[in-house]
Amino acid sequence: MVFAEAVAEEGLVPSTEDGARVILADRFQVFTDQRLPQLDSPDVTAYQCAPLMGQARPLFAMLCRSDHCPRIDAIPTLMRMAQTQSVTPIFAETVYWPPADAYRAILVFEHPGGRRLMESEDERFRPWREDRVIDILIRPLVPTLNEYSRNHLSHRAIRTTNLFYTDNIENELMLGECVTSQPAYHQPNLYETVASAMSLPAGRGDGTPADDLYALGVTISVLLSGGNPVPDLKGDDLIDSKLAFGSYATLARHLRVSLPMVEVLRGLLCDDEDERWDVHELSLWLNGRHLSPMQPVLPRKAAREYDFGGKRYSNAPALAHALAQDWDNAVNEVSSGAVLRWVQRSLGDNDCTDRVLQALDHWELETKDGLEQHYMLARVLMALDPEGPIRFRGFRASAGGLHKLLAVGFHDPQIREDYRSMILGGLPHFWYSIHREVTPKQAADRRELEVARRLLTRGPQDFDIARTLYSTNPGWPCQSEKLKGNYVSKPDEIIATFERNAEIEPSLSDLLDEHLVAFSAASYQGLPESVIMGAIRENSADSGIIFTLQLLADVQRVFGPPEAPRLMRWLAGLIEPVIETYHSIETKQSLRASIEQLVPSGNLGRLLHAIDDHSVRQADIEGFKDAQRQYYQLARYWHWLQSGGHVHTSFIRGVARPIAAIASGVIAGLAVLLMTMTYAI
Repeated sequence: MVFAEAVAEEGLVPSTEDGARVILADRFQVFTDQRLPQLDSPDVTAYQCAPLMGQARPLFAMLCRSDHCPRIDAIPTLMRMAQTQSVTPIFAETVYWPPADAYRAILVFEHPGGRRLMESEDERFRPWREDRVIDILIRPLVPTLNEYSRNHLSHRAIRTTNLFYTDNIENELMLGECVTSQPAYHQPNLYETVASAMSLPAGRGDGTPADDLYALGVTISVLLSGGNPVPDLKGDDLIDSKLAFGSYATLARHLRVSLPMVEVLRGLLCDDEDERWDVHELSLWLNGRHLSPMQPVLPRKAAREYDFGGKRYSNAPALAHALAQDWDNAVNEVSSGAVLRWVQRSLGDNDCTDRVLQALDHWELETKDGLEQHYMLARVLMALDPEGPIRFRGFRASAGGLHKLLAVGFHDPQIREDYRSMILGGLPHFWYSIHREVTPKQAADRRELEVARRLLTRGPQDFDIARTLYSTNPGWPCQSEKLKGNYVSKPDEIIATFERNAEIEPSLSDLLDEHLVAFSAASYQGLPESVIMGAIRENSADSGIIFTLQLLADVQRVFGPPEAPRLMRWLAGLIEPVIETYHSIETKQSLRASIEQLVPSGNLGRLLHAIDDHSVRQADIEGFKDAQRQYYQLARYWHWLQSGGHVHTSFIRGVARPIAAIASGVIAGLAVLLMTMTYAI
């Protein structure tokens, strides 16, 4: 488990003479008033930390954002990796953070020992000598990169502003932390491969160790250049230059270095991932083995350039990037057939031609949204640049980064809309169809795509997109406003958070929203679908609270905590509409008394059973039916009396006849008795 169960209030020490402290599982203490800005990561703040027991050692803690998720899949592996030249987590926890008055995710790291290499990517300095680059950067990091590769893990945050000296002597560098944000989320385009730089930062995906080696090559060129080697190239201009000339020519063309350094730069900055140096080849180079300098791998150049938007493009990936930047005009450009004619007549690439023809063929769409031309353009872009991201209007992500982009950009309506259209339009499946070889990671990604497609067609749109978010991003914190800024990444934390919030806010009008239901459904696969859909679709007060109770009771039963008396009291205040659905006054009074007795137990299942007991409900229904029948009979009798039925001739005759018969019988009997007595006398 990455983040342990939320720390109870009793485990917190509110203050000391030196300031506030937060205790982490009786192992570490974090000082909330002692910031360490020199160790901050983008969007994440660092604090002074110290062990509670054992030998003192320099530590620091990082407080994560409440709405973003750390790399929870990478944290356990990094914790197990022994003695690497990188800032790796040694502890991860969800704790109550007093300054925010909410639960937050927090990670503890060992202090790197020295200062950060560069504070800003725009910083200029005296260029490093080659031997210094080798001794201080490359040689110390090769074993670490090898360990990452051996564990099938990528760092995805190698840059000069995320490198630290290991001590104050400054003779070795180490990698900074890489888990407090999504992979490559804060990487400048300079350090990313062409395909990754064309994606939105949140959609770059986990990547591979090859991406780390590319970033290392960029870092080498920065140090040898005394800063950014291409300060004049920003944004799309940098991408265009890499596409036109290759990464090596773009980043190292002004460097005057030795042949061995040319070898390593060409090897690491190779744009073809299959040809790029791996850690083994880098190790051979360090040991003195000289490899033949690699020639840059450039896209096929067309015989005639393509004119679009006032610029001319000589290769297919560059044209694809330009078309994606001007989507509306690109739709018309592709629809006119101009792009296909250029590929057929000028590019001279039969494989590319076949892919474009495949993209232009009729494609079975499962949606009737009128976006056929947009889907066609998206497929053509993939055909022109198979190694590039999947692009659809403003959505640009690698095949492995689609769902992460949805998670990070979820609060942007356009991101949600584009993601839905892209999945239902089958665009990721087309990307896989033009890639013959599929890695095991990509096979897992395809299974997630099937999950997303299925979920996006099941329920109300706001709910199904939220359910897709949590189902395809396990561990992503619930985004519900009902949680009031608390970091909730596991189902057991729902009950614990509500229990604490119930102490602060004694009453509320409702409890669940689409995010909480979607998060619960994704986190607990055993939750009945009827409960899920009932909780999200039912609008009536009585049915709504029943479904809410069913969902929370199931979560508490499976994940705990077993007692939540404050939450129970919270819910008890909401169930009056359910009690009012009963007919018997005695039953209502009995239910209220039972609920009052159950509240201290904090067991939501018992509360649910009390207000939704089938036998009690059935007895109430049968009793009500009997009461209805009695009422109907009395009502008829009352109406008969009101209408004068008791003085009506037919009624009098009906009543008089038996009375007369009885009277005549009595008289006759008396007469016989008198006659008998007279005769006897």
